Amino acid sequence: MLPKYRVQPRLVWRIVLALGLLLTILALSACVANVPLDYPNGNNATCWTLERSKTDPNTTCDPTETKWTDFGDVWLWRNCDSTGTVINEYKYDSTLCHSLQMTLLNKGHGDNYAHIYFGQDSAGYPSLFVWCVNNGQGTLVATVRQPDLQLIDPMPSQDSFVQSYSGYPCAAPVEFYVLTTGEYQVNIGPDGEGKISVMVFHGLPPEGVYFYNDDVDGTATPGE
Repeated sequence: MLPKYRVQPRLVWRIVLALGLLLTILALSACVANVPLDYPNGNNATCWTLERSKTDPNTTCDPTETKWTDFGDVWLWRNCDSTGTVINEYKYDSTLCHSLQMTLLNKGHGDNYAHIYFGQDSAGYPSLFVWCVNNGQGTLVATVRQPDLQLIDPMPSQDSFVQSYSGYPCAAPVEFYVLTTGEYQVNIGPDGEGKISVMVFHGLPPEGVYFYNDDVDGTATPGE
């Protein structure tokens, strides 16, 4: 069964989009910087939920301030943004904690050129790790964390290019898209024969993962 939605890579518009999205990517990076990069009590982001956020321009908060609730069984932690004026309060819940094993998602689908892993980053966020493979050597080129996806429009009006990785150490291009279906798509290729391996999924942790093969002339075949 052929997927209903396919993104066809075209070199010219890919370059134009890459240039146009550069400032957007920089802006998103600045926003993500306000997400905690470490947590107390095990440093596992999956254990914590943002309860509330408030702005107090007249007060500089302590980014390490913690407190217990009156019930004594819920841990609250205050985290400040870089200005020290926006206070985010997180609640710890041990029942939400997940320890995610590093898993290769695209085994047999373009893995001669790139490995797409799912796991957790150093702060414990569910994350995708993109490793380019060149002459048998793997190099980490990108980490896409759960909060990074939250900054991208989940239902764009058209399939949208987000980022690409090409050139050394990538033996074939790796491209990342968000689709009108709310899915995310990773293209690996084209390779030397013009073949493209496509992985599509929902969210992080990734759900509904499926694969298909494409090529530069637009002919698609189901992934095996």
